[in-house]
Amino acid sequence: MTGSIMLIILVVAMIVFMLFGSRKQKKMMEQRYNMLTELLPGDEVSTTAGLYGTVVKVSDTKIDLMIADGIVTTWDLNSVRGKVEASPSELDEELEAAATIDAADSASDPAQPTSATEWKDAETPEIPDTIEGLEDLDKGKDDRPNGSPSENSDK
Repeated sequence: MTGSIMLIILVVAMIVFMLFGSRKQKKMMEQRYNMLTELLPGDEVSTTAGLYGTVVKVSDTKIDLMIADGIVTTWDLNSVRGKVEASPSELDEELEAAATIDAADSASDPAQPTSATEWKDAETPEIPDTIEGLEDLDKGKDDRPNGSPSENSDK
């Protein structure tokens, strides 16, 4: 008698857990369906492959994502993981932090060019076109540390 009561309690508990589990799964599926049906051109999304893109066109089973300027790829609609929701304040904070780091880096190394014209005006090393040009550059220059044997010395 005690064994049959335990069996009934066990079966009832399993049924309760199955019902709660299926309700949660159904709710998640409904949320995903709503998210996919509400996608509009211009929305930022991420795919299950980890690719981020901007929605260009949505059809019943496919979605076109722009992943770079002028590059549009077609994906299965089920491969969309979700919308990318970045609040403007988070983006502003990230940009401000990056600018602060860049400013600190350029201030700590004054020899580094900071503008495009400085890069253009900076000295560029001469790169010879032929082997003879390499030999001309090597004449008179010895980059080996003191005491290092030269290539032509006897061993």
